[in-house]
Amino acid sequence: MTTVTELTVLNSDDGFTRAEYYYTDYSTAYNTGFSNGLTVTKVGYDSDVNEMGVERWFRPFFHFTSVAIPVGSTITAATFSVRHVSSGSSSYSGETLDVSAEDADSPARPANASAGIDATLTSANVTWTLGDMTNGTWYDSPDVTTVIQELVDRSGWASGNDINIFLHDASTGGNWNARWYAHDQGSGYEPKLVITYSDAAATPISAIALNTYQQMRNN
Repeated sequence: MTTVTELTVLNSDDGFTRAEYYYTDYSTAYNTGFSNGLTVTKVGYDSDVNEMGVERWFRPFFHFTSVAIPVGSTITAATFSVRHVSSGSSSYSGETLDVSAEDADSPARPANASAGIDATLTSANVTWTLGDMTNGTWYDSPDVTTVIQELVDRSGWASGNDINIFLHDASTGGNWNARWYAHDQGSGYEPKLVITYSDAAATPISAIALNTYQQMRNN
């Protein structure tokens, strides 16, 4: 088994998008926003924004560069981790998130709202129910092995590809938001992705040698 720990390495590697929809039309966001230059990322939901019949979602993204997992590997464990920020967080205990990844071989880091909002996501996703959190404490997602395995199983996967992780509000309740430190905060605060894998089984050399020897004897 091999374990790799990936961190966001640039300020632009983590951030969040904002998408606003009219209650009567959820097909296209009428207003969007994008941030990748703050010391925090956030996820959450606001209903009836400005009393205009608008709903707003905040959806964070996290870009991990050069993930060294060989082709054909079996993922045995995977966890996404973030460090909590109390400031600005509200009413998040009991709320749920979907943790997924961009369904692409080696996606670029999102650089605008559309790249985050319209990204094609993996069919695998994992539900994360938030509990009470303490400022400055690290919190791990549930195991996201299925999400990472789906990426590694792609025909275009290669060791050193990049991965984008996305969090989406999956709650049905009222207004809430939760915040975590971003790469901009400095060393020791970067979101991280920890993956354990086993290599694809290789044919033992001894077996190859024995087979060759047997063929030679038969000739």
